Amino acid sequence: MSDFSLFSFKGTLVIALALLVALTTGLPQIIAIFNNGNSFQGIYPTLNSDEPYYLARGQDVLDGHPTQANPYYLEHKNEPVGQFWIPDYIQAKTTHLLGLTIPEGYALFDFILPFIIALLTFIVSYRLTQSWFLGVMSVIFIHFILYIGAFGRPISPQINFIFFLSGILASLVSPIWAAINLGALFYIYTYY
Repeated sequence: MSDFSLFSFKGTLVIALALLVALTTGLPQIIAIFNNGNSFQGIYPTLNSDEPYYLARGQDVLDGHPTQANPYYLEHKNEPVGQFWIPDYIQAKTTHLLGLTIPEGYALFDFILPFIIALLTFIVSYRLTQSWFLGVMSVIFIHFILYIGAFGRPISPQINFIFFLSGILASLVSPIWAAINLGALFYIYTYY
């Protein structure tokens, strides 16, 4: 990236595009809350069918059951499970450290994580093609055409895609970092 900088005019446009991705992903949640006005009672709208599961999973992590793969089990919460999901733990603990409830934190992540994903998408594409135009078009294609609205879904693909893109970036830098990232992907999401 010797001829390109995020602090140049073109870099400012890339950051503006990433902010647009963040706004189009996170704003529907905020608009839905504000449309309720004074009648909003803390029940956050869900914008996809998997969100209640991820919200329950995050609460399960905060309740002291980070390795439990199914938050709807009442019994056997402290027994060993087959898979420990790192993304659930990362998002829930970060939300807790910020002093937010799980729904508040996940709504905040609907802004932050798509912004990061858009920047990583651009950086990976730019590093592979050395073309600013193709980097920008990759962001537009992935976020506004191929996966429109998908990055508002917590955990998967929000956290997964960050690790996936950072794995591609790591493979361009060092095979050791690429191997570490590839190994982590198996704890991030089973389908890698």
